[in-house]
Amino acid sequence: MAPLRRAARASRRSFHLLLEAVGNPAAALDAYRRVLEHAELYRAAHLLADCRHGAARCLLALGDGPTPAAGAGPLTPREREVAALLAEGCSNGEIARRLYISTKTASVHVSNILAKLAMTSRAEVAAWAVRSGLVPPAG
Repeated sequence: MAPLRRAARASRRSFHLLLEAVGNPAAALDAYRRVLEHAELYRAAHLLADCRHGAARCLLALGDGPTPAAGAGPLTPREREVAALLAEGCSNGEIARRLYISTKTASVHVSNILAKLAMTSRAEVAAWAVRSGLVPPAG
């Protein structure tokens, strides 16, 4: 029975993504929220995180997300430098070399940035850096 439950959950998750992909963020947001209301059924942390990210994408698509703050918000000048390097795709070691700091210090800066911006990945920080005007879009 457990494999059937897992397959049903995966199918429901695919439905959310499909709604989002076909350009119906309002319906996708409702579907994501229904899943999140029953988080106890979806114990896998990665599935819940995917649903939270999907809901956030839908909110942004609906114009209901946070607007980028002028400047870099709560980040220190050094954290803004690190965020700009993250947007370039730099590793902690590369950040350390470019800013003449230790790799551990670079790692601490990255952790602080993630915490201050309530983000979970370097890619999110990179996207935020572009949206907020900290770095120009690639291309």
